[in-house]
Amino acid sequence: MDRGSKDLTTFITSMGSYKYCVLPFGLTNGPTSYQHYMNDILLPYLNDFVQAYLDDIIIYSKTWKEHIQHIQTVLGKLREAGLQVDIKKSEFFVQETTFLDLVVSTEGLKMDPQKIEVITQWPIPMKLVKVQSFIGFCNFYQRFIKEFSKIVQPLTRLAQKDTPFEWNKSCQIAFDTLKKQMTEALKDDDGVLHPVAFYNKNLLPAKYNYKIYNKELLAII
Repeated sequence: MDRGSKDLTTFITSMGSYKYCVLPFGLTNGPTSYQHYMNDILLPYLNDFVQAYLDDIIIYSKTWKEHIQHIQTVLGKLREAGLQVDIKKSEFFVQETTFLDLVVSTEGLKMDPQKIEVITQWPIPMKLVKVQSFIGFCNFYQRFIKEFSKIVQPLTRLAQKDTPFEWNKSCQIAFDTLKKQMTEALKDDDGVLHPVAFYNKNLLPAKYNYKIYNKELLAII
């Protein structure tokens, strides 16, 4: 941390005042600052053969020879920055791994089977905070759910501020449909082409009045 930033982390104890010398957990701007730091370190190679989300790094290559070079390059940049890698938490030369709760392999992306197990056991959310938690969980995996924004609307309306909490039939249908679609969002080996991902969002009230061609353009943007 910069000298000026260290002073901002000062805290008082019965044994005196202390301040952090390195970025601690819990600071509001900590994750953003650390992400910028990682981006600066790996900037020449991001989106080429490496991705970094905070301290999670994934390296991908087309060939084994390239992969060796890419690993050496990334580890070299981390060493230059004075960062250490925990070997026990690392995987090397694998064709499938879990990254940010997604299973990444030579065949593409899919949901983590452990997360699918979680969704199958998810109880009916009968409190606002539990509805919000369920929506947040589903939102992360919405790329695997066709017409996600349309399906989740009853739950989204229920989670809005100042809305009376009433778990009705439409909420139950939305809940059951989302659970069903997520548990079925695995690869189908029937030899038929299937969508690889879905992208959608709810329109703001003002945008509902757009002409259809403007809505189509908005979807492209």
